[in-house]
Amino acid sequence: MRSLFAEAKKLKMRVGGPDLMPYRKSHMAQTYGFFKAYPDTLAKGMAVQNGNLRQINPKTGKKNTVADIIDFSRNHLGLDYIFWVEDEPYFTNEVLQQLPQ
Repeated sequence: MRSLFAEAKKLKMRVGGPDLMPYRKSHMAQTYGFFKAYPDTLAKGMAVQNGNLRQINPKTGKKNTVADIIDFSRNHLGLDYIFWVEDEPYFTNEVLQQLPQ
């Protein structure tokens, strides 16, 4: 991944990825480090996939919330975009309730 991100940075490309799961150990040690270090001048986005809202947040010991995901996206990874999959009933009951109307 290091060479992929280096080439994307050189070409001034935007980057994206799946599986936005706050503080997941395997992701923190790999993918998330590249996103965090990627220049803020280039857009970054990640997707919340089916089941991501059902994952346990290691920091809280509770199921990820929309607020957890948004906070982690902004304040840890510096993402510009979050792509939400319409995983029901979570999308209607949790995601839409947290997003500005």
